Amino acid sequence: MEVVELRAAHLSNAEVLSFLSDLQADRAVNPPVVNPGVPPDVNLRDLYAIEDEVVTHLRTTPCAEQDEECIKAFMAALRKYDLTKGEKLMLLNLRPKSVAELNPMVEDLDSRMKEEAQLALVQLVTEMLPYTPPEGEGDEGGDQQTEEAGDPIDTA
Repeated sequence: MEVVELRAAHLSNAEVLSFLSDLQADRAVNPPVVNPGVPPDVNLRDLYAIEDEVVTHLRTTPCAEQDEECIKAFMAALRKYDLTKGEKLMLLNLRPKSVAELNPMVEDLDSRMKEEAQLALVQLVTEMLPYTPPEGEGDEGGDQQTEEAGDPIDTA
């Protein structure tokens, strides 16, 4: 595969997760040799740590349940909407659950789509990209702000 134009391709979170997971599996079978006589983990420890953190994070997001067929079907369903590649990618990655969440993802949403189309787009996202959050993720705890010492933060 040859990159013809740099920055022309956009990757979804699911594609990044798939790529990094495949990379880690390949590395487990065939570890890279950077400096002969030195274990590869010493040379690339920071890179591996970042890859592991990204994979761990992405596995807790909706992209972990998406596959290539799901993404293709979703992108085909979005053809009836006049959206840019970047807007489609944001819809795929962020999965808006309301028009309020959709608004910052689509530029000039109110002038480009009627309210019915906006609601239909949100419905399409929730139907085609289902997601079951991991246990314990239901309450985000945004109202319980505390400092490390356990004292409430003074917001007055």
